[in-house]
Amino acid sequence: MSGTGKSTALAELQGRGFEVVDTDGSDWTEWCDDDGGYVWREDRIAELLSREEAGTLYVSGTVSNQGRFYPQFDAVVLLSAPADVLLRRIDRRTTNEYGKTAEERDLVLSHLAEVEPLLRATCTHEIDATQSTDRVVRQLIAIGAGIVLFPRLSLLGIMYASQVINGLLLPVVLIFMLKLINKKTLMGKYTNSPIYNIFTWALALGLILLTVLLIAAKVFGWGG
Repeated sequence: MSGTGKSTALAELQGRGFEVVDTDGSDWTEWCDDDGGYVWREDRIAELLSREEAGTLYVSGTVSNQGRFYPQFDAVVLLSAPADVLLRRIDRRTTNEYGKTAEERDLVLSHLAEVEPLLRATCTHEIDATQSTDRVVRQLIAIGAGIVLFPRLSLLGIMYASQVINGLLLPVVLIFMLKLINKKTLMGKYTNSPIYNIFTWALALGLILLTVLLIAAKVFGWGG
């Protein structure tokens, strides 16, 4: 997101000897009428990510087609900050004129409300960009160091697996919650009514059935 300090963090990383690529430049993006904005030049990004790197490569950018390349990244980091912080930084910065007009500032706020939740849902890490540049950079370096230490560990895979495990455990948690909510010694007059119990137990049984089907699909290879 504009104003989070991506370029500043990249410059600091580069100053510390890391290889960085800021894709906001014209060498890496091109206008796309279908998307109504700039997107990554996919041939150039594919070539960049196919290179054998001796160390950690940090790539910065926010474009609509970046998700196509997520499987080729070891980590996807979101720098986030509240709207007032973003607007204040944009107003004060002198290295980039974007965001100086009312129309551009409205677009920044629109992206914060509509685009950032999508980025948050698909990132592997989120860093609070209201911190000092040094603290942000140290966290980025720590993430990179973890990748170097465990190069074959897919963080996106871990994120997906954690959600699968969460789904498998949900029915168990629901059953215990329903048993607790119906204990008069614990909840007193706030226990569930018979009608509400029918609804909630039906929901719990439905989730259990879906969980069993998910496990069976994985074991027997249903659905390809």
